Amino acid sequence: MNKRILLVPLLLAACQQTSSTPPSVSITSPAVGQPVSGTAQVQVSATSGNGVVKVTLYARSRGSSGPGLVVGSATTEPFVVSW
Repeated sequence: MNKRILLVPLLLAACQQTSSTPPSVSITSPAVGQPVSGTAQVQVSATSGNGVVKVTLYARSRGSSGPGLVVGSATTEPFVVSW
C-alpha cells in the first residue's frame, strides 16, 4: 500500500541570538511524487543562521486544514524520521 500523505516539515531554530538569515527547510528524500511503502525514511534538510536544534515532521491529507499529526522528530543531522 502506497502512502499518499502530504508531509510538512517544521523547523525549530535556536533562538538565543537574532539572525537576519531566515530558516530554510525542505524534504530531500523521498523525492516529490515518489511512492513509498512500508516504513519510509524521510530525510529533511534544514538550515538557519542560528543553527537547527530540532525538525518535526507532520502529516496531513491534501486539502485538509490544520497542522496535521506528528510523524516524528529528529534532533541531529542528517535529520531523518522513520515513518
